[in-house]
Amino acid sequence: MQYSAFLTPVAIASILVTTLMDRRMGLLVTGVMALLIGVMANSLPVCGVSFLTGAVGVLALSRVDSRNQMIRATLLVGLANLLAVAAFELVDVRPLQEMMEASGWGVFNGLISGWIAVGSLPMFESFFGITTHFKLLDLSNMNEPLLRRLTLEAPGTYQHSMMVANLSEQAARAIGADSLLCRVGAYYHDIGKIKRRRFFIEN
Repeated sequence: MQYSAFLTPVAIASILVTTLMDRRMGLLVTGVMALLIGVMANSLPVCGVSFLTGAVGVLALSRVDSRNQMIRATLLVGLANLLAVAAFELVDVRPLQEMMEASGWGVFNGLISGWIAVGSLPMFESFFGITTHFKLLDLSNMNEPLLRRLTLEAPGTYQHSMMVANLSEQAARAIGADSLLCRVGAYYHDIGKIKRRRFFIEN
């Protein structure tokens, strides 16, 4: 049946390429894949839904600064899929039951695509040696062993690093730079002081 084609998880590739590379490449991959899937399924709605879902995934998940934003972005991908499928089904004047079934598959596809992409991301990060926003979120966790050592062994340097992190994050937001990268970089910028912590006056 036609609605099963709405299960094609284009958003997985869109999110992964965008997160590992950039938005332009993510949108390019999304467009190419949506076109190919539309041709193979011989369906304009499938092509349109695939591109829209992938594009929403690119825009929603390419920049996240917290885990809650990841969850909201994944839900947004599912919602976009629902609305796109429902719109195309209405244009084709489908029966209500078929429209609801197709919309259900669309929501499922959107949510699963987001979760699979986010879940498989650490594997691609490790394999290609790329530091993404998701990796930066992990590095910003204060339970990271290196940050724990800094807290316990050089508390003065730790407080200094927190102040620099706050300042750099606000400055980055003011000029439109990557605030998460600046914050995490500030956390670790004086990490070498652990080696000779007593040489520095703040400790």
